[in-house]
Amino acid sequence: MATGFSFGASGYPITWKHLAKEEKQQMITERNEGTLQKCEQLADMFSADYLLPFAKFFELVQPAHKSYRELMEKNRPADVTEHLTEHDVTVLDLLPGESWSGNDGSIDRRVNREQFFDNDFREQYLLDTYESQPPVVTESFDMTHEELADYFESLGGSDLAARIGDFALTLSLTGEQTLTALLRVQEGEIEYKPTEKQIPLGELDASHNVSMSCPGALVQFVVRNDRSWDDIHIGYWCEFDRQPDEYSLEFWRLLHAPWEARNDAMRIAKDYDIETELEGTTMADLVERNDVGDILSTYGLHCAGCPEGLGEDIIEAARIHGLDPQQARRLISEIEASVTGKQSVSD
Repeated sequence: MATGFSFGASGYPITWKHLAKEEKQQMITERNEGTLQKCEQLADMFSADYLLPFAKFFELVQPAHKSYRELMEKNRPADVTEHLTEHDVTVLDLLPGESWSGNDGSIDRRVNREQFFDNDFREQYLLDTYESQPPVVTESFDMTHEELADYFESLGGSDLAARIGDFALTLSLTGEQTLTALLRVQEGEIEYKPTEKQIPLGELDASHNVSMSCPGALVQFVVRNDRSWDDIHIGYWCEFDRQPDEYSLEFWRLLHAPWEARNDAMRIAKDYDIETELEGTTMADLVERNDVGDILSTYGLHCAGCPEGLGEDIIEAARIHGLDPQQARRLISEIEASVTGKQSVSD
């Protein structure tokens, strides 16, 4: 069997300022230990002969994220081996690029594999990688308050916005310019107000108050391309704070797929009238057999491992996630181009 061996790529708790450094380190330690216990439970539950730790080999490549990397103590595959020493299971302690033969049990190892766990080597490797890649966002940050107000206020008046309750977001966007604003959600309506500076959380009086500081160019890309905010919320681009220390599920759901609110997808079922060769192919099959995860995620569909994918095709998944017909056609065209090499979506 194969299973994750360390925590995922979420920016929580590292990018949340309401937690002290010691609290973050303790949470990470407990999460790592919990993941090792999960490996143990799964190995016992399924009486596994072999266990492959996989899918957690990631690093933050941006130089600006070095302070985050220093906090990201992660499990290694060797930690799984050590944790399961007393169990009747063989741990396949493999790094990317290594292989195991099921015929004779031999493992083809990387030369000097331990260097990948050396901090100096890792930092130089990440710097070289960063310098060899194009920028994530190339456009300068020239967004206006009017553009942001139109975007956020268009999400109000929906069932999804009404579920948020009494909420305030104090926002700071930085780059070629700095924009600060207050986003207020009350009774399903959203009001955007420019401010002279980012308002401290202590001066807000909503039931849920959150501060968010982000690179403006990244937010601009999300807004102008009508993309999911997941990379901002889950990733390590921004810093957050909250008061009280409670997770506002409905607000983050709003940003996960903002078009749901704009089209009030919680009330209105869309009739897409789309023809595609992918109709009837379950999302589980589509994701398992094709490299389409990145395309899906840009539209807010994180389908890998989702149990609902066993009973939905691409049209149903797009509808359930609130994509309007134009977005659905664009998504399906991109998927078809990746899977079949042709764009065949028709109205």
